[in-house]
Amino acid sequence: MAVPEALRPDGPGYVFEKFVDHTWDEDGVLWLLVRWYGCGREEDSWQHSGRLLIAAVYRYCRRHRLLPQDRDRAVAVEDENQVA
Repeated sequence: MAVPEALRPDGPGYVFEKFVDHTWDEDGVLWLLVRWYGCGREEDSWQHSGRLLIAAVYRYCRRHRLLPQDRDRAVAVEDENQVA
């Protein structure tokens, strides 16, 4: 069985497992709390969404109905709907 490079002892120190939470910074940038493969909650860390695997961020955003690139527009649409 071939071991992926990321899981080899000489590979990267941490391998992404899943996202466990999210938040927005004051600039409207999405940050994701990452659970690292083989690590517990105490090793979770906040990562800028632009530094993570695009496909994984996209899947997370779809599941949680987040559209980071349209956040301001989504808020404006909600405000317009409340006025009407």
